[in-house]
Amino acid sequence: MTAALAAAATAAAAEGPIALRARKAKLPPDMDGAAFVVPFAATTGAASFRQGDNTYIVFDERRPVDMAALKDDAVFGSVSVQLLPAGTLFRLPNPSGQSLALTQMPRGWRIAAVTAVSPPEAIKISQAEGRLTLAAAEPGDVVVLPDPDTGATLLAGTQRRSGQAVASQRRNSEFTLRQTLQGVVVEIAADTAGMKPDPSGFILSGPPGGLSLSPETGGTAGLMDAANLTRRLDLPPIPADSLFRLVKKQFGLAAAAAPMARGPYRRDAARSLLALGFAAEAESLLRLAAEQDPAVAASPDTKALTAIAALLANRPDEAEALNDTDLNGTDEIALWRGIRLAMRDEGS
Repeated sequence: MTAALAAAATAAAAEGPIALRARKAKLPPDMDGAAFVVPFAATTGAASFRQGDNTYIVFDERRPVDMAALKDDAVFGSVSVQLLPAGTLFRLPNPSGQSLALTQMPRGWRIAAVTAVSPPEAIKISQAEGRLTLAAAEPGDVVVLPDPDTGATLLAGTQRRSGQAVASQRRNSEFTLRQTLQGVVVEIAADTAGMKPDPSGFILSGPPGGLSLSPETGGTAGLMDAANLTRRLDLPPIPADSLFRLVKKQFGLAAAAAPMARGPYRRDAARSLLALGFAAEAESLLRLAAEQDPAVAASPDTKALTAIAALLANRPDEAEALNDTDLNGTDEIALWRGIRLAMRDEGS
C-alpha cells in the first residue's frame, strides 16, 4: 500500500501542479465594470505593469490556470496565461475606456476592468551606499521573466497585498526601474545588478562599488495621477534601447506576414516610433499601412496615431482626426486634443 501511494505521488508530481480555475466575479455596487477571480493561495504575491496594448500580471506561484469560464467573455475572453520557471504570467489586452485593477481577496486575486480606479500608494524609494531600497508592504518573491515584447530580463518583485506601485520610471546604465500598477519591476541591463526581497520591501543592488545612482527627484503625486489616466493608444513607456529592439521585432513580424496582413504590425511599429520621437517616420509608416489595408485605414486608432504624428511634426491643422467621436472616452485622447487646441492658439 505504501509503495502504491508513493507511486501515485510520484506520478502526480511528474504531471505538474494542479490547475486553478478562474471564475467570474461580482464587483461592489460602487464599481462599474467586469471582473474575475483566480484562487491563488493567500501567500501568493503579485506584480503588474502595462506595456503597449497589454497589461501583464506576474504571480509568484507557478500554477496552470483554467480560463474556460471566461472564453466567451467580451472583456476577458482573450486573456492568456503563461507558466514561468517560478511564477505565472497573465497577459490582458487593455480594455478600451477602462482601467485594469488588481485586488487581493480572501480567496485569491481579483482582476477587474473598471471605468475608474483609486490611485495606488507610491512605493517610497530611498538610496544609500550605492543601492536602492523600495519600501513595499508585505513583499513576496522576485520572479525572473523575459520582457514579453523585447526579450530583455525583467525582475518582478511581488507583494502579498494590493494597493502599492512604482510611480515613475527610473533608469541608469545598469537597470531600469519600470513604472508599475502593482509591485516592483526592474529591467536588468548589467549582470552586476540584482534585486532581492527584504523585510522592508526590496533591495536593488549592484557590484561591490554600488550602483551608479542619480539624485532623487520630486513630483511623485503628479506621476501617480498620470499613471492612472485612462488610455487608448498606450505608447509603450519603455527605455529607448528596448524600444529599438521592439521596433526591430515589429518590422520583422510585418515582413514575415502576408502582404495584406502587414497593416496591424506596421501600425504597432509606428506606435513604437512615436514613443521614440520619430514622428515623420511613424507618419510615413502609418500612411503606407493605410494605403495597403482598408481595415487599418478605417480604424480610429490609425487616424489618431497619424494625427499625433502630425502634431509632433508641428502641423496641428492636419490632426483633425483627433475629434472623431469614436475616440471619445479616455484621458489620453483628451490630452492630445488639448495639445492641439493649444498649438493652434499662438497666444497660448
